[in-house]
Parts: sequence; C-alpha cells; structure tokens
Amino acid sequence: MSDIRLRTATDADTTDIAAVVTAAFDRPDEADLVSRLRADGDVVLSLLAEDADGRIVGHALFGRLELATGIVADDGPVRAVFLAPVSVLPDRQHAGIGSMLIRFGLSRMRSSGREAVFVLGDPAYYARFGFDAERAAGFDCQWSGPHLMALELVAGVLGDGTGTLRYPAAFGGSR
Repeated sequence: MSDIRLRTATDADTTDIAAVVTAAFDRPDEADLVSRLRADGDVVLSLLAEDADGRIVGHALFGRLELATGIVADDGPVRAVFLAPVSVLPDRQHAGIGSMLIRFGLSRMRSSGREAVFVLGDPAYYARFGFDAERAAGFDCQWSGPHLMALELVAGVLGDGTGTLRYPAAFGGSR
C-alpha cells in the first residue's frame, strides 16, 4: 500500500471528509455525525488516508468517551475513546486502507496516553485489531450488545469489565 499516506486531518479537510464518509456509507448520516462531533469539540483524532494524487480515500475518527467504572485510580478515571466511523471510498475498499487507519490510530491513542477504545461494529472485522465483545459486555450504553467491543490499550485497565459508557451528545440517546 505504498501509494497511501496517512495524516491528521485539518479544518481544510472538512468537505473531503464529508464526501468520503457519505460515499462509504451511501448516506449522509455518518458524515453529519462527524460534523457534529467536530463542532462540539468531541474529536480526539481525525485521520486521513491520501492516495499518491493527494485524493482523500479514507477517514477514521477517535472521539471522547466518558467511562464510569468501579475502579478508582490514583491518576483519575480511565482515559477511554470511541472509534467511529471508519470510512473508505467504495472504489478503494477491501484494499487494507481501513486497517491501516485503525492500526495507526490505535498506535496514536496508545502514545497519547489513552487506555481503552470502544467500537460498535462487526466483531469479525474488529477482532483482528484486538477488539473483544466479551470485554465490553458488562458496560452499559445505548448500544450494549454483541456489536459493542472494547480494546484495552493498558492491560487490566477495564478491571472487572463493568461500568457505564457515555457517548457525546452528537450520537443522541446518551445517558
């Protein structure tokens, strides 16, 4: 995948991000979510994949997530984020771009001190990155169930695996 360059998104990329996300999901809902998250200041990391011609072909977003657990750590609450959405232009899907974005993003989350990542998606896809539905099963949120998965970036940080997740208001239905 030598023709792909990953980089952090800037404000100048907003229109291109919306186009990629809309095309990837074949509807504007997820692009609207990305816009709302950005406007509300809930984006932790927005990553882009560019091809050799400078065309934006993929996007992944990591955002703020409140995690309440029974764990009381000396350095405060668990520093958790969510991953969503991951988007790749339809003509570039199944080429490893989404995987590149996720792996790079997880590396950036580790290096920035984040301790856990939650994602809602296909367990068969996200398991390859270490996400586990069983690890998230005890966390209560509007999407609790078999498609909610967790990845500990710091071993044992999720303790007994119970608690409450609060997604940003842009998702609606937050508790």
